Amino acid sequence: MNINDEKIQVQNLLSKDFGEFRESLAEDYCNYAHYLEEEGRCEEAKEYYEKGIHLYERLSENTRSNELKMKVADNYYRYGNLFYVLEENTCAFDCLKKTERLLCDLLNSEKLVNVRRQLSRTMLSMTILLIGENDISKAEEYMIKAFELHKDIADETNSPEDKEELALCAMNDVANFYRMKEDYDNTKKYLMISLGIFKDLDKLDGMDKDNLILVYVNLGRVLQKLNSADDARECYKSAIEIADVIEGEIDEDTQEYLDDIRNEMNNI
Repeated sequence: MNINDEKIQVQNLLSKDFGEFRESLAEDYCNYAHYLEEEGRCEEAKEYYEKGIHLYERLSENTRSNELKMKVADNYYRYGNLFYVLEENTCAFDCLKKTERLLCDLLNSEKLVNVRRQLSRTMLSMTILLIGENDISKAEEYMIKAFELHKDIADETNSPEDKEELALCAMNDVANFYRMKEDYDNTKKYLMISLGIFKDLDKLDGMDKDNLILVYVNLGRVLQKLNSADDARECYKSAIEIADVIEGEIDEDTQEYLDDIRNEMNNI
């Protein structure tokens, strides 16, 4: 080996070592930022996310493993949500858009469940920001994409956890979105999807019944909007019957819903 070959070998080793050091430092910065965020020290957290992500970005894209790309995407997602908390919505959307791009690039090489799961959550976060900007059409596009990703994952894994997440997405995200638009037919459609999943999950031991109660209550209210009083009453009765069986195990928010519908049933 001549002197030039030795120099190249040393430079490659130094470059590799420095790259590993930079990656480790970036991870430490981002982990500390996450700690600060959980402590409510959001401005300080923003500073450390910026440092960490800057180091991540300086790592050559050509040398990034898929595992590292996922770390970068995850920290952009956290950074975006921090901006949302700080009401810096333009910066929040930019970070989430970068998260989306990184995850979509990953999906081109590997159809991993964890990548699709994170992409779905990212799109739901983007939906909230788009609604805030009154870009309802784009928000709906991202909302449905997120739901379809959730559905694909639940169909593939068939796990109770993924099915529950799909049902919650249908009830809390998609149905609420259409209720906001006063599109009660689509609201009913997604609540029925959620109800079907929660009823299946209810057959499993140890499943929380609060969500089943809530979907019956929400469906009853939508059916009232659609002038289906008898069907609405049946939904309310189902919610109350489940609650009576598990009396004492219901959380406060669900109990408030139940108190409201007991009063409403007299007026239907």
